[in-house]
Amino acid sequence: MDPVDRALISRVQELARGVDRTAPLKLSRERNPDQFAENLRDLGLEFVDLGVCLLARVDELDRRRS
Repeated sequence: MDPVDRALISRVQELARGVDRTAPLKLSRERNPDQFAENLRDLGLEFVDLGVCLLARVDELDRRRS
């Protein structure tokens, strides 16, 4: 595993820890609907960004095998 892969795995772990511990609490306590939507959007964007990076890495690894 190279440094790029380690960094991606680290990001996955960091996001998982945040979702596991803080995100549900932060979301469940928010009373302002606008802020709730913003928090939910931020979380979704974190997932999307990480997913895009993971899929880009898969594409790169697939090209190396070809």
